[in-house]
Amino acid sequence: MATHFVRDIETDDEGEVLIERGDFKIAGTERTAMQLVNWVLLTDFADYTPYPSFGANLVEYLGYPNTSRTHRLMRQSIRDGFRVQGHFGLGEFRLGVEPSDVEEAVVIVHILGDFFLEPDEESIAPVLLAFRFPFPSGQLVKADLGSD
Repeated sequence: MATHFVRDIETDDEGEVLIERGDFKIAGTERTAMQLVNWVLLTDFADYTPYPSFGANLVEYLGYPNTSRTHRLMRQSIRDGFRVQGHFGLGEFRLGVEPSDVEEAVVIVHILGDFFLEPDEESIAPVLLAFRFPFPSGQLVKADLGSD
């Protein structure tokens, strides 16, 4: 199982850079992993100019039927996006796409492995991201997992 050491500039869930004490805020390893997943899932082909074929390109499934075949195709598109990104190997995440309503599926990514944490950091484990995908609009929407 992988150990995640990568840290990046922290962004909010919409990708806007966060500033702390007049400088870029640096994300912990868990938040960085979540940002890397967000980047793949929320990016459609041609969104990222340096590499136009980057991303999961889930907008492709706009209007598709909410069936197990479509869910398999979506999972493959996400896996392909992670492969191109290069930060997560196949054994470093679990991926699910399941129906949540008649015209909506839920996409869940569980990032596996150990995360290097600074002594003053608290873990948010398990590192899970969930999104709703309404087929009529084709726009992935972050889902609230709530808190315990």
